Amino acid sequence: VKMDIAYRIVVFSLPESDAQTRTADFVQHQVFAARLLNDMADFPEFFPSLLSSTTMNALCLLLTQLAEVEALVLHCFARLSEWLDNLEPIVDQGALEYLSQFFRTSRPSMCVAAKRKLGSSSRGDRESESSATVGERHLRAIQYCASVLATFVRFGSSVSVEYSVILEALQHTSDIKVLAEISRLLYWLLRRHSPNEVLSRLEAAAQPSSLQTVVATLCSA
Repeated sequence: VKMDIAYRIVVFSLPESDAQTRTADFVQHQVFAARLLNDMADFPEFFPSLLSSTTMNALCLLLTQLAEVEALVLHCFARLSEWLDNLEPIVDQGALEYLSQFFRTSRPSMCVAAKRKLGSSSRGDRESESSATVGERHLRAIQYCASVLATFVRFGSSVSVEYSVILEALQHTSDIKVLAEISRLLYWLLRRHSPNEVLSRLEAAAQPSSLQTVVATLCSA
C-alpha cells in the first residue's frame, strides 16, 4: 500500500505541460515522494518494490528532473546498495547509468563557492542563503553518489567515472563526508584497475599542477 501511494505521487504529480514543472505543488509532491521512497529503503521488506522497474524509473526520473530531490534520491540508492543482493537489480534496471551521469555533471567547486559567499556576506542576504542551501544539498548528493559508485566499483561492476569531478572535489571541498566518499571511490578505482591507468586518467583530467596539489593534500591528511 505504501509503495502504491509513493509511486502514484510520483506519477500523478508529473506536470501536464512544461509550464507546470516549477509550480510549488509539483515540487512539494516530488519531494514528498522522494522522502517516502528514501525512508522505505531502511526496511528490507520493501526492497522488491523499490527495485522494481517502475520504481527505479521513477527514481531516475526524479534525479534528472528536480534538483530539490537529488540528495534524497541518491541517499535512497546509497541505502539500497548497502545490501549486496540489491546491486544486480539496480544494474539490470539501468539506474547505474543515471548515477554515473549525475556524477559526471556535478560541480563540487560551485557548491563550495556558494557556501563561502554566504559566510562572507555581511548582511546574510536571502539570495546568498538560498545559494548556500542549494550548494549544501548538492554536496550531499555528490557524497551519496560517490558512495554508490564506489560500492559498484568494489564489487566489479563496469562504472563510468568522471575523474575531473574527483579532482575537483579533492581540491575544493573541505566537507569531511564528501572527501571520505570521494577518497573511497578513488581507492576502489585504484584497487580494481591498473594504478597507472587511473593515474593517467587523473593526469588527463587535471589542470596544470592540480594533481600535485591533490596528492599533497591526501598525504598531509
